[in-house]
Amino acid sequence: MRIENVVALTRGDLKTTPPITYFEDIKLNYLQIRRGDLFIALNADEIKKAIYNGAYGIIYDAEDIEPSDPEIAFIKVRDASIAAFSLARYGMLKKSFRFVSVDPITLEIIKKIAKSKSVEFVDKNDIKSIFSLIKNEEATIVFGSDEEFLSELTTDSVEHFLAPKECKLQISSSTLFESNIFINGTGIRVKLPEFQLKYLENAIKILRDTGVAFDISALSFTEFFDPVFVDSFLYAKEFGKTAKVIIFAKYTDNQMLKETMNYLSKNTKWAKNLYIFPLSLQNIEDKENIITLYGSDRELLDMLEENDFNFAFVVNADKANLIKERKESSLFSFDF
Repeated sequence: MRIENVVALTRGDLKTTPPITYFEDIKLNYLQIRRGDLFIALNADEIKKAIYNGAYGIIYDAEDIEPSDPEIAFIKVRDASIAAFSLARYGMLKKSFRFVSVDPITLEIIKKIAKSKSVEFVDKNDIKSIFSLIKNEEATIVFGSDEEFLSELTTDSVEHFLAPKECKLQISSSTLFESNIFINGTGIRVKLPEFQLKYLENAIKILRDTGVAFDISALSFTEFFDPVFVDSFLYAKEFGKTAKVIIFAKYTDNQMLKETMNYLSKNTKWAKNLYIFPLSLQNIEDKENIITLYGSDRELLDMLEENDFNFAFVVNADKANLIKERKESSLFSFDF
């Protein structure tokens, strides 16, 4: 892409007068930079590394950056993320994709079961996913959960599938966390609670409608209802082997949150449950359950360690920061 086009699309200010007029490619990862590329510095600390790797141009928004080489195109913008999106959108308009918008839970299930190189996914909070899509020569169908965002990436219309309201799958049996269903007359056990089966059915319908191959056996719990069995010290244990479970749930909207809580409370009337929300959700009220708020990972960890519970329903927490993995010790290793 020519320098003047980059400056115009990003509404940037070219701070140097380099001899080059054209960039070979645009990169957001300095490790992928090749000689002649334009680097978009979402992190100003990576600029020197990008130049070392051969960048011919730098887009940046940090106020304290001074052009270090007059032969490199230093382009100052108000916001590097917005500039990146502008360039990505320009690249997308030259491609031909079928854009499909679905609800967040159906989207995650599609990500887990779709088995085709023709399928890609984009997220408005992940600009790198758009650049990856531009370079994917096999992709023909793009899924996302934000219809307005998808509409900004194309001049064509975006197909929109409504969130499902009921499930018509044949269910033979179910536990709190898993379900036995029939698909085309074949019984299969899936890692989804019964109330989320409608999203699986929706995902199957959409993939069939779009001609995308899928494999349900690859399905695992979603980030909207992800149970982890733990011991008293919050070490992860084998599924179903302890009486303590932390259920991690990503917040999407109040309706989905209430549906999930109703399912849990209805099916665990005998149990001691904790419902723990981040401070950002402090305005949500529930007449049936007592909600406890946390402000940090440390505070949440203390709550889980100090309270006795059978099920802890935890919203918007990072599982990796809370669940401990017990390392297997060697017979011949010693700790002093």
